[in-house]
Amino acid sequence: MVYEWPINCPRFMEGLRMLGLDCVSQLQYIRMDHNLLTALVERWSPQTNSFHLPVGEMSITLQDVALILGLHIDGPALVGHNVVGAGRRWLSWPDCCDDLLGQHPQRDVVYVDPFNPRVSSKFRMGQAQAQTCLPLRWLRWTFYRDSYLDMNELDFWRHLRAYVLFLMGTYLLPDTSGCEIHLRFLPLLEDLGLFSTYSLGGAVLAHLYRELAEATKPKRANIAGCIHLLQIWCWERLHVGRPTLHVPQQVSLDGLSVGYRWNQQFIRQLPAGSLSSYRDELDGLLDSQVTWEPYTTEIMSQVPDICLSGRFIWLARVPLVSWTRVEWHLPDRVLRQFGFVPTIDLHPMEPKFVRVDGRGKSDTDWLVYYLHYIGLWEDRTSHITEGTPLGDDTKHLIQHYLQWFRSWATLYMLRPTSTPPTTYYPRSPSERYLVSNFYKVFISP
Repeated sequence: MVYEWPINCPRFMEGLRMLGLDCVSQLQYIRMDHNLLTALVERWSPQTNSFHLPVGEMSITLQDVALILGLHIDGPALVGHNVVGAGRRWLSWPDCCDDLLGQHPQRDVVYVDPFNPRVSSKFRMGQAQAQTCLPLRWLRWTFYRDSYLDMNELDFWRHLRAYVLFLMGTYLLPDTSGCEIHLRFLPLLEDLGLFSTYSLGGAVLAHLYRELAEATKPKRANIAGCIHLLQIWCWERLHVGRPTLHVPQQVSLDGLSVGYRWNQQFIRQLPAGSLSSYRDELDGLLDSQVTWEPYTTEIMSQVPDICLSGRFIWLARVPLVSWTRVEWHLPDRVLRQFGFVPTIDLHPMEPKFVRVDGRGKSDTDWLVYYLHYIGLWEDRTSHITEGTPLGDDTKHLIQHYLQWFRSWATLYMLRPTSTPPTTYYPRSPSERYLVSNFYKVFISP
């Protein structure tokens, strides 16, 4: 995780700021509420890339990625040509690592954990003979330094590339293994100035969308992707599972992204809800329990420029590209999150859209394969969704939308019981607080 590679060096932080990664590097450890995440995943619809809730559709959008994580969302799609193999830039991935990182894992070398010298291990590049992946622990053990101030320019950029790979593999674009990162991203880091222009935020969102879709499959037991984004999104917008903070709402962001206010030091108590209780709370979710627009004017005035630099594409209805994956961004389905009246005049993602991934396509040039979708992304400013602002005279339109939505959406995860419940499941943080104190006063010895 990010907190396992602390950054205290001003030179290194300046390098991350140049790449647009300084905000996300400051997001510290957050204990995951796995029951809450499971309850959310159950309500994800891959057909609409949205959660189906009693109050309507809701989703994580480019706006949330930009404001919560502080990532660059506008720019070229995160994809590139094949540059490794016979007749290409590098003959093998170890050669690419040697050039851009200065080294690659040696099977016979014993590496030592810089945080615990008593722990050591040997590493090798993953994915069998192709050697296409780097162990995340090797990256941290090899390239972590307390200070990078005295490092020469070449070594400094190599260490910065290693950290970016680590950040992508542990936090932004993790796979289900959680222990390695594919090297396809490394060639894009050769020119760090150019890398800073890519839509890394769009790639993070596409990756999370795909992982949510995969997690809805019956045989899938876990979820990958940026689940911290998913959990913070839920805390920002829903009362369900929201932790108690040391202050009612952390507003002073100190020039960091919105996700900063959910760092561990600001959380006093994290609700320990069961999966059944979260299902019940979401089944009974009321409009008053939803913060449709959590990013107030006060918050907008405190976040860094990178959070707002792509605001003109927050409502772009376009495909998002994360190298081997493409997913549709559909803000027209969640207009209430942008202060607009929800509409029933909706269109499918694309008639011929089919989800594919990189399995069995190791030699595919994805820049060519996804040329159509990349073209739509490049023309994103021509696909901005418009809407009617919410007001007192539009409430009947919301009711009309909800009537239409409830006529076809699956809203309830729990079947009504035929016998009275034996356990009370609180439906909100305030009820949990009351139940907890009642237990302490009247039941605990």
